[in-house]
Amino acid sequence: MIKKKCLFIDHKYHSTTSSTRFLIEVLSYDYQVEVLFLEDFSPESFEKILVTSADLYLVFQYDFIAPFLLSNHKKVLIVPMYDGTGEMAPVHWLSMLDGLFLNFSEVLHKRHISLGLNSVYQKYYPDPQNYPQFSNPSSNQQSVFFWERQPVSGLSIDWLADQINKQAFSPQRIHLHQSPDPGQYSKRHPSLVNEIFPTKKITTSTWFHNKTEFLQNLAKFSIYIAPRKAEGIGFSFIDAMACGMVVMAHDMPTMNEYVVHNVNGIIFDTDLPEFRLIDFEKLRARSISTFIEGHESWKKFIPQLLSKVSDYLEKPNKVVLRPMSPLMASQISNAFFRNQNVYAALIYNLVIDLPENAVWEERLPKPTAAVRLSVSLPDSPVLNQVLLAIYSKRKKIL
Repeated sequence: MIKKKCLFIDHKYHSTTSSTRFLIEVLSYDYQVEVLFLEDFSPESFEKILVTSADLYLVFQYDFIAPFLLSNHKKVLIVPMYDGTGEMAPVHWLSMLDGLFLNFSEVLHKRHISLGLNSVYQKYYPDPQNYPQFSNPSSNQQSVFFWERQPVSGLSIDWLADQINKQAFSPQRIHLHQSPDPGQYSKRHPSLVNEIFPTKKITTSTWFHNKTEFLQNLAKFSIYIAPRKAEGIGFSFIDAMACGMVVMAHDMPTMNEYVVHNVNGIIFDTDLPEFRLIDFEKLRARSISTFIEGHESWKKFIPQLLSKVSDYLEKPNKVVLRPMSPLMASQISNAFFRNQNVYAALIYNLVIDLPENAVWEERLPKPTAAVRLSVSLPDSPVLNQVLLAIYSKRKKIL
């Protein structure tokens, strides 16, 4: 039996981390999967996507390019990340009314359902048998692994030093992994970290050659402090849970969807709790059992997901947006990063009147004169740039 083809459009950063490999493997049961790591949002890149023939197009994280594919009558499985677009305006999601969503955040899934979108939801738990396990220490030997991944957000080494040094009883061993995300920075040089952690045994790293080496180092520590305030899936703290570590994380998705405070981990708002008040052994045991149960649930979900995708491919397309050219898709993508009001207005321009279009009218005001004018203009780079400039001058459009 010849498999259908899936074009898996992914963030270029994942070509290094391989963090989306699990989903590629799932789809490979039923589909011949071709992966495209999108380098930029130029008209040429969108043209390349458009001319690539596939039965299913999966858009991972770059959900704002899904309307381009849907407007050109493609079948699209959209995998959004809460930390990227979880707080987007309704117009963003409604433009993907004809897509199928795979959500790893329950909060985002419920929002999509409330907007009338087609969404499935499941937490991802890899097989814990593939992870090294932490050996339980005595209660006075707790240790911390902290990945300084987004220091610009405030989760820096200096923040950690302030949190730990003010406690009378705190872990004596701390590992600082200084490998920030693209666009972030680390101002504390590794050679200086001992100065801000007096009396502590400090080790540092900047990169591991592969994930196996990373996990082996991770499993030497008992506590993992999640490196982001919000997550899309949350591979870093998921890996820590699989190693039998106690995860401490901010009260935001997806961490607060996996971690139940004082049951299988610690959830906090701004400050870490008092370490001496925590029953680490109880939390560690429950974290491991949660993970084992979660992996069984994930395995049962895989055939359900494939069945849902198969059903989606059989349904006729809904025409929600006017066909979008690669040039227009590039303009809209640039607006997404530059000005959200501009982005929303450009998307709204493309909406076709539908019998069920009341869902748009309930959430969006009537289009302005500028919006109505732009609908009648031809698709050209000059006019699109003029529109972008005009919209950018407005304080609020939608």
